[in-house]
Amino acid sequence: SKVVASALPVGDAIEIAVHDTGPGIAPADQSREFDDLVQLPGSAQRMGHGLGLGIVRRVAALLGTQVRVESAPGRGATFRWQVPATTSAEVEPSDVPTSISLAGRRIVLLDDDPMVRGAYANALAGMGAITVTAATIAEACAEVAQVPPDAAVLDHRLAQGERGFDAVARLRALAPGLAIVMLSADSSRALAEQVRALGLPLLRKPIDGETLARTLSGAID
Repeated sequence: SKVVASALPVGDAIEIAVHDTGPGIAPADQSREFDDLVQLPGSAQRMGHGLGLGIVRRVAALLGTQVRVESAPGRGATFRWQVPATTSAEVEPSDVPTSISLAGRRIVLLDDDPMVRGAYANALAGMGAITVTAATIAEACAEVAQVPPDAAVLDHRLAQGERGFDAVARLRALAPGLAIVMLSADSSRALAEQVRALGLPLLRKPIDGETLARTLSGAID
């Protein structure tokens, strides 16, 4: 099939579009196309592992954006992604945020999504933090038991039914008084009240690196 890519201004954003002339995607399958390890039937060649669009979905989510798909069987597919447009002229020296330093601070990052872990680890490492990542509560506990960190960043909803509240209890049993920041895409008031009752800061996903670093710095101090 033929593939055409474009990048055009749309209002205050830049729309990146990729169109192919392949077999197309049925409406019922379009949401599944972004799932990991999914390869939909109908393609003449089944290549790869079905991870490409899952990675695109995660990157878009980290930037607070979405990727849309327009397709129908036999008509190819178009994927559209709008990202905010900016120019260097829009940034004045007075608007540049004060740099944040987490130099030498050891931070444990607990999230079951490797893309999210990597993004946060890179952002915090750029501010001097020593980052250690974990995909499960058991892995995070092992790291804390080995070398107590200055703080931990926990996703509320983890794989295999694990929850951030369980992680809080187990990590603080190993390191009483450990500074903890909770992350979640859940915007419910019930979750906010539960986290507040524990005396923890709660950040709503998607979260930029600067916000996470500032919150960590305040929690540690």
